[in-house]
Amino acid sequence: MKTENDVLETTSIDVPPPEIAFKWGYHRMTSPEMAADLRKRIEKIPALAFSEMQVGATYLYRPGYGSDQGLVCLNMTPSKKQADVRKLGKNDSVVIRIHAASYRGKFQNLVPNGISTLFGVTHEAVVKLAVRRKLDVPVPVRREYPELFIKIPERFERGLHGETKAIRVRRALESHFGKSNSVTDFEAIIASHHNSIREQTEESVRMIHLNPKLKNDYRTYIDDHKASIDFYRWLIPHVSPGGVLCVEKER
Repeated sequence: MKTENDVLETTSIDVPPPEIAFKWGYHRMTSPEMAADLRKRIEKIPALAFSEMQVGATYLYRPGYGSDQGLVCLNMTPSKKQADVRKLGKNDSVVIRIHAASYRGKFQNLVPNGISTLFGVTHEAVVKLAVRRKLDVPVPVRREYPELFIKIPERFERGLHGETKAIRVRRALESHFGKSNSVTDFEAIIASHHNSIREQTEESVRMIHLNPKLKNDYRTYIDDHKASIDFYRWLIPHVSPGGVLCVEKER
């Protein structure tokens, strides 16, 4: 798969994705699809009681209320009523002792089916590695991480809301109600900005006459609209037929 820049050569991946991520095709799924697939796989895992935990195994603890918690069983007391575990997450180096009386939910062993190897692995990391390996990545997935497939000009680093250039393009490409933004949608946005420029230009003549101090404010408003027009004009070729971000129905 060809990309317009070599961003991946210098972009690090915090937790390298295991091979099972590619075996299950997560590089070809959107992030919601990957999450849904993982949930389905986890639901098929038999539920275990506290006393059935095995030392060295990774579990998903599901309390029945609140948030699920990933943990690794490091030691189990002979009575099997207490265990030393390492919780998986931001502070996964911390070891705590848990008690059966406080953990009455179900434990699901994530080791046999390989799900344990995916802890800490993000969907973005899977896609990054897929691109490095030159694997095929569908357009809906490319639209989630457009900066991996196109070179985004530095002038788009700050949008109207101060977002980075990558986030700005991601938001522009977001699907709404199951519909991906297309060339037609972006052309309509451009037309809207042109209308706003015309309206604010006419309004500024009147308002600046009443208050000359508003001149710079109106200049800023109009410049922002011009910058948005520049942004969408740049984006349109990438979502047009032949572009790497063009949805299949437009190809």
